[in-house]
Amino acid sequence: MRVYEVAKELNVSSEALVHLLREMDIPVRSHMTPLPDEHVARLRARLERERRHGHQSTEEALEAVIGEAAAGPRRRRRRREDLPEAAEVPEAEEQEAAGSPVLAESDSSASPMADAAEA
Repeated sequence: MRVYEVAKELNVSSEALVHLLREMDIPVRSHMTPLPDEHVARLRARLERERRHGHQSTEEALEAVIGEAAAGPRRRRRRREDLPEAAEVPEAEEQEAAGSPVLAESDSSASPMADAAEA
């Protein structure tokens, strides 16, 4: 299915649809570019989600999707209560900081002979 066919089906201009697809990181050169089915499904899902949020016409939903896509990915930060406390430092890290060697459980090999040789 080509871009202009999808635009005709959605009752929007092909230029607006090309702009939206580019904002969604879908490689499109012109209105004649063929679109794979997965890109068409992704586009319809985004438009349908915007319609559910209260946009009555397809053009309003298209503008909302363009605005959302132009904003880029949302980055979320950890809250202070989610960060680990300084008092919760594992014992192995405390001993390493003090200078004493610590053998972690993941450092041990499968054979007891190799562990004895390392010690």
